[in-house]
Amino acid sequence: MFMFIMEIVFRGNSKLHHGNIILNSDVELDQAVLEKFAFSNALSLSVKLAIWEVSLDHFVESIQSIPEMLKSGKRVKLSHAEVMQKIGELFSLRHRINLSSDLLITPDFYWDRENLEQLYDKTCQFLSINRRVKVLKYLWSDKIGQIPTAK
Repeated sequence: MFMFIMEIVFRGNSKLHHGNIILNSDVELDQAVLEKFAFSNALSLSVKLAIWEVSLDHFVESIQSIPEMLKSGKRVKLSHAEVMQKIGELFSLRHRINLSSDLLITPDFYWDRENLEQLYDKTCQFLSINRRVKVLKYLWSDKIGQIPTAK
């Protein structure tokens, strides 16, 4: 879990430094709001990823006994309705992740605002957004995506 400290300075540029958000109070109100937006935009992306990571963990935990039971030759005691419910959970999670497949792309908002893009990118780097998205996609495609579904 990350802990952020916000500090207000009277000169210099706003920045993320060693996990501390440093805001320049000597800028116009509009610019200050945009800088806060850049930081919060990256933070909200991290929260969205955390929700998906936890959802995927819960799903995997809910089915983790099944492969072991099958491997040991035991009968899996799940009704057709329970199997369909698990498949529905899987597709729902997959759908939510696919709808936000642009997680690694810097939002268009920053294209003509280089200083804000740097704040956003630096915060995303600190929160390991790229690595977390790649791990999530790897787990999805190589592990979860191979679960057979009922026809």
